[in-house]
Formats: sequence, structure tokens, C-alpha cells
Amino acid sequence: MNLVSIDINVLQEIYFAHDKPVPYQLRDGNTLNILPVYVQDFAVFYHSVGILKIDKNALNKVEYIQMKYLQFLFEVMFPQDKFYIQQFINIINLCLDLKKAMINADEHGKVYIYDEEKQIKIDAKDFDEISRIIMYQNFYRYDDSYVNPDVQRAMREVDELKGKAYEEISLERKEAIITAHTGISKKDLEEMTYRSFSILFDEVCGEVEFTTTREIALFAGKGDEIEHWIYKKKKNKMDGYFVTTEQYAKSMGRKPTDIVQGDGSVSSKYASFTK
Repeated sequence: MNLVSIDINVLQEIYFAHDKPVPYQLRDGNTLNILPVYVQDFAVFYHSVGILKIDKNALNKVEYIQMKYLQFLFEVMFPQDKFYIQQFINIINLCLDLKKAMINADEHGKVYIYDEEKQIKIDAKDFDEISRIIMYQNFYRYDDSYVNPDVQRAMREVDELKGKAYEEISLERKEAIITAHTGISKKDLEEMTYRSFSILFDEVCGEVEFTTTREIALFAGKGDEIEHWIYKKKKNKMDGYFVTTEQYAKSMGRKPTDIVQGDGSVSSKYASFTK
């Protein structure tokens, strides 16, 4: 089965949700299993996955924009620092189980990955699709849909502002929180895929927050303002970052016409960042 044309939502239903490897048919005719990352290996993955997320187009060089991503890594990033090479090796080992993989260029300058042990060849197009599957497979909230660069910048600023007020929750503490709430042992958590672990952690947090705030909200007559822990409203990528002019005006007890818009450099539809 050729998975190149299969939708990510289909992969999620068939493979991601059940912690199964994704069988990907390479252009050389061989099939490669894309493996989910387990909690016990997540630290290595976390410190290596950045090699798949470099925005080469943001570097504003025509030659970089025209390159395939694998070509960009080989010609631009790897010569800069051996750290990038190690990150790449870690991802190839963890997610593709390739222990004898080498990256090289053919006589036409096209870069490819070849594994001597399994005798398979991954070309640049394969690598683009495999990288995308790896991200969706392991980060259940991942979304690579297009966002205007100005909006992306604004979203990063919001994330930075939100993050300043809180300590980052370590993986070790997340394990302890889940164990305290569910009784699942650390050993069992370490043997889960990171995707399933992340979903479980978010559900634990959601349940605790819902059960502790719901009664107070109901007492205050604002029960309908608290989103249900299980039955959530549909959201898009922008939710939590911007509010519309109407929403902002309502929160201030004013009319939309009273709110002065910015210069419109991000979008005239949005008036403000959410707090």
C-alpha cells in the first residue's frame, strides 16, 4: 500500500491512535516502518527533533527556498556543526530503525539516504513525507497548515509571553503527576508511546481543572462559561492567540466601534492577543 497519497487523518485512525508503526512505501519499491517514539527515549528525541523543524524559507535565500529539505541539511546545516549531524542520526535511529544509514549525493547532486543493512534508499521526496509523518505521529497537537509569516511571528510572541509566567513541566514531573492521579507506575509510563503519554497527561490535567472549577462556576451561575472537560468545542490553530474585535469589545463592556484597530499588519480581523 502506497501511503504517499493517504491523508494524515487516515494515518491517525489506522496507526497513530493504536501506537502502530506506519508502513511507508519508498520510491525505490521497499517498505519502511516509521516507528513511534516511547517515553523512555523521548529525551533523545526531544533534543534531536529540531533537525526536522528548521524553517529554511525564513532564511530568505532563493537557493535555500529552491532546495529540498534533505539537500538543505546536507549542503547547509551539516557543514556548520556536527551537532546537527548527531541530531539527524538520532532521528534516523529512533524513528526509522536504520543503524547503517549514510547520507550522500549522486552524480547529479541529488541527496539521498542509503542503509546498507536493509538496502533501502530514501530520496528527498521520501524524506519530506517521512518527516511530516514523524511529527504528526509523535505530537498529537501538531499542525503544519500554512500560517502567514507575520501571524506566525505574533503567535511566537504570545507563546513567549505566556511561558514567562510558568516553569516548564519536566517529563519526570509529568510522570509523577499521572502516577499520583491514576496509580499507573513510572515503569509502565516509560513503556508508553510519547503520543499516548501526552494525551493521558492532558486528560488528567483537564479532569482535575474541570472538577475543581465546575462547582464554583455553577455556584456563581456561570457554569455554561466553563468548557466541558470531555465535550470540547471545535478549535482552529488561531484559537488562544487572538480575539476578534467583537470579542475584545465585549470583554471590555464596550461596542466594537469603540475599539481602535492596529495598523493591520497581522490581520484586520483581529484586535488583540488573548491574555
